[in-house]
Amino acid sequence: PAACAMLGLEPAAVQGQRVTRLGFELLHEDGQALARTAHPAYEALRLGLSRADQVLRARPPEGPDRMLRLSWQPLRPGGGAPAAGLITFRDITGERTAARALAEAEARWKFALEGAGDG
Repeated sequence: PAACAMLGLEPAAVQGQRVTRLGFELLHEDGQALARTAHPAYEALRLGLSRADQVLRARPPEGPDRMLRLSWQPLRPGGGAPAAGLITFRDITGERTAARALAEAEARWKFALEGAGDG
């Protein structure tokens, strides 16, 4: 439910669906296309890989992109091949927006202070 609210989706519409079927596109943090083999579900289920704290961009069908910090791992009952995958994410869009605004403000102050002694 929390993930659905975060992404503006109805829980009933999400269960058992691929993120691409919901109209979302997952991209690298810089907006470049994410290869199918680099998708969290593919890495966890097909390749058996775990990752922690990966930042990806989620582009919804409508509205602004969301920046997400994801972690994923395969679930292997009995130690065999992955039977399922666990993917967790946190929306860090607000944090990224605030950090960018702070960096811009600091750059303006630096410019103003450096120019203050010129004359």
